[in-house]
Amino acid sequence: MNRPINTLPRSKESFDLARSWLRTCLMYHPKCQRDIDLSDKFMPSRVMKLDATSGVLRIRLVESPPEPEPYATLSYCWGGDQELKTMRDTIESFKIDMPVHELPATIRDAAEVALQLNIPNLFVDAFCIIQDDPDDIAHQLAQMPTIYSESMVTIAGSRAKSVDQGFLHEREPLPPFFERGEVYQLPFCSPTGEIGSAILLPLHFDSVTEPLEDRAWALQERLLSPRIIDYGTHQTFWHCWCVNDVRDGWLEAGFMGRNFEAHIPGLFQKPIKSLTPPKERSPACISSSSLQENELGEILNSWNTVVRIYSARKLSFPTDKLPAIAAAAARFAIVLDDQYRCGLWKSYLQYQILWYIDYKNDEQLRSRTAYKAPSWSWAAIDGSVMIELVSWHSHFTFCLEILECEVRLASDLLPYGAVKSGFITAKGRIKPAMLGRRHDYWKKGGEWFLENTTREGQIIESIAVVHIDALELNLQGTWLQSIRVTLLEVLTEMESHQPVGLILCEVKPETFRRIGMFNCDLGMHIQHPKTDQEKERHRIRVEEGNRLFHDSDRKILKII
Repeated sequence: MNRPINTLPRSKESFDLARSWLRTCLMYHPKCQRDIDLSDKFMPSRVMKLDATSGVLRIRLVESPPEPEPYATLSYCWGGDQELKTMRDTIESFKIDMPVHELPATIRDAAEVALQLNIPNLFVDAFCIIQDDPDDIAHQLAQMPTIYSESMVTIAGSRAKSVDQGFLHEREPLPPFFERGEVYQLPFCSPTGEIGSAILLPLHFDSVTEPLEDRAWALQERLLSPRIIDYGTHQTFWHCWCVNDVRDGWLEAGFMGRNFEAHIPGLFQKPIKSLTPPKERSPACISSSSLQENELGEILNSWNTVVRIYSARKLSFPTDKLPAIAAAAARFAIVLDDQYRCGLWKSYLQYQILWYIDYKNDEQLRSRTAYKAPSWSWAAIDGSVMIELVSWHSHFTFCLEILECEVRLASDLLPYGAVKSGFITAKGRIKPAMLGRRHDYWKKGGEWFLENTTREGQIIESIAVVHIDALELNLQGTWLQSIRVTLLEVLTEMESHQPVGLILCEVKPETFRRIGMFNCDLGMHIQHPKTDQEKERHRIRVEEGNRLFHDSDRKILKII
């Protein structure tokens, strides 16, 4: 049975409960006890030192703390640029005393929670990183995997849309669907004789998506943190490596749709020093059905899941696309023992470049913004990305040979961060084709298709399922004419020989840019043909798709 909403997250009872969660975790959770010994404990380069012994909160910035002490980290929404933050011209004064009353509400609330948990130090990015010093930003971002994974607890201000809102203020006693008359409150007598009320909810209702759950940077902060105290709109959650559904009231986490922790890869639940690559890591086994059953397959699938969740979130600055997931990528790099290439892994590029955007119509497609990554990387575009599970590729034969893959980093200090450029040199079969869109579907956003000319000169439409990456300049307009593209074969289905590959646009001789993905397996993507005419058209499409590259030679090309 669920309890009423705890409307006072700042109350003594709420803080007593939070302290009990932390104490229980430290004393009784085997997976969570590794950081009790502070003898060789990591400390961030800067922390906010908290002191309320005089009855008044004082905060100062401490650089290179001399002795390791417990510290908390904060995960929150900036909500735009912050007026007050550490800059080159403010850091010295912050070392003496920070203006507590000028700090945004979320920062003050986080300091209060940390002190109530008896944690004397707090790491907040806006104040522990010099915001106008590129070298310091690069240095601190490189330490993010350790900063969050070694913190005593991460305080998540999930309910606050901006840093000025705070998260300890009083909650509404009833959620919005009470006002719509969809919930009933009935008198209830407990076994102890206490009179209360029982609340009847509809079977299905809109769960709350917290503002922080939509922030891209917050994903890796959640992944890396061993413990999280999460202040949500209706309840406060406690998450750690042993429990996921401890809360101060209201509904179960799973019922509210807040069960993301169930999907956190196990590699985040281990100390960095204990991470080792799996025994089976041969790239050749990527097309083997056994891969889905071994540890490597699980790790690659975990990365695909992280990419899917992360890419659906929002960034204030599009150029943060790679930096905002860099700390999580650093963890995967250890266990994969592989080279990171703009959100993909070098040994498995053959199948990972077959990512695609999950969208229903063109209205959900976005235009390319500032340069973030090469076109073959999912980080180059905005939108929710899908990478098929490893088991899907066990039914295919790889046809594309990756000869070279290089990237130019924006900073050598950040091997998993922003890039200036990159390219892939590959050898495979290519085929010219025409890319078009069905005008009848414009009101729904349009439906893209590939058309091919047969050896007999017949033009066949819809030879493949098409996934467009973004609304390119030459792919916009209501009455778009078909444009010339190049198809690159990446793999073929073992039994039907149906090819799957990339849609490329030539930018100069033998140099291309990715604009989409195609899949000639039409079976699961179109309505089953009913009439003889429809069946014949479908047969021709399948045949043309199967022999799409039969008369093509293997060529070397570069994708940028």
